Amino acid sequence: MITRLLSFVFLGCFLMVNSAHAAVATYTLSGGKISGTLGGVSFSGADFTITADADPDNFVPGLVFGFPMLSQPGVSTMTIVGFTPFQITNANFGPFLADSSAFFGPGTGYGGFAFQVSATEMKGIAAVGPLSSLSNNATVTGPLEASTEFAFTTTVGDLVLTDVTGTGTFSGEFPSSAVPEPTSMAIFGLGALGMAYRVRRKLKA
Repeated sequence: MITRLLSFVFLGCFLMVNSAHAAVATYTLSGGKISGTLGGVSFSGADFTITADADPDNFVPGLVFGFPMLSQPGVSTMTIVGFTPFQITNANFGPFLADSSAFFGPGTGYGGFAFQVSATEMKGIAAVGPLSSLSNNATVTGPLEASTEFAFTTTVGDLVLTDVTGTGTFSGEFPSSAVPEPTSMAIFGLGALGMAYRVRRKLKA
């Protein structure tokens, strides 16, 4: 009887923990104007919106240009005025947030939708502007930047952007604990080495 009761308690706790990590948030990028082709059809100076739903706790820490980034593949739906909404289907494409202080000074970041090609290259579209941290309810508002002349695969044909102008806004909820800054990661690494050294000395003694 006690064993069965404990099993129910454990199951209840398990379900509570999992439900706590299943909070889905919506990520959005809009503003500015874009030009290009979609499925071979041209458009110019069009309004757009990209949205995706994702679990804030599932963002993966990474690095781009050596600076912290959070990203997550997600079903990303794009709307361009004059076209039926469609999905961008490149592998690993989804919302991301990155520190861009290496280029624009402290307190700036990229926020948008993209996929990482290498340690120094991403393909997508994003806003760059003030960013206090890579956590909580993040909003980045600033000039739009995008990968132009690159063919994004979509459910209605290739999307090729030829020009982006104006100011965009990216917003979404990110993990409450931010990715460690490079300096913090170095300090943590040194601390771990020190702990390993002390353990080694005790084992020898």
